[in-house]
Amino acid sequence: MSLLKILIKEHFCKVIEGPRRSLLTYWEVYGGLRALLNSVYLLSSLAISCIVTTAHIFGVEWNWAQETISIFPGVLGFSLGGYAMLVGFGDANFLEAMRGKNEDGSPSPYMKLNGTFVHFIIIQSLSLFLASLTRALGISDFTIVFYVGSALFFYSLLTIVATALAVLNFASWFDKFD
Repeated sequence: MSLLKILIKEHFCKVIEGPRRSLLTYWEVYGGLRALLNSVYLLSSLAISCIVTTAHIFGVEWNWAQETISIFPGVLGFSLGGYAMLVGFGDANFLEAMRGKNEDGSPSPYMKLNGTFVHFIIIQSLSLFLASLTRALGISDFTIVFYVGSALFFYSLLTIVATALAVLNFASWFDKFD
């Protein structure tokens, strides 16, 4: 391998190390593949997408990509603002009680809530990215793309509920904290 290729590879590895570490932290705190596959929100979105895609095949007009592009930039901005507020939420004693790994090594309630918010933001971002990409390529109406795109759209909507409930749980812990 040439010296240039080695230098490029080393530079690339350094550049992606921070995002890679952050994504691995998110995935661990969120609960990984097990949490994703056991999510009632994901399973519901897959079922809804089956219905919507079948209707699309039989001629019902609905543009998941346009809906995604019109709805999620505003929701994503609101989500990021809410996440920023959450990170600063609570008094020092409460946050101290909520932070730090549990005795069994599992993530703390504070990190689980952060994982929920990050998951919410990543799913919205993926949905928006997929909609933009498939519209740019002119393939958003292809059946498999329509199914995946609409499933991601509905999952993004349902994660709003999941995140709201996680924040409610966190607030109830704060309310009970002495």
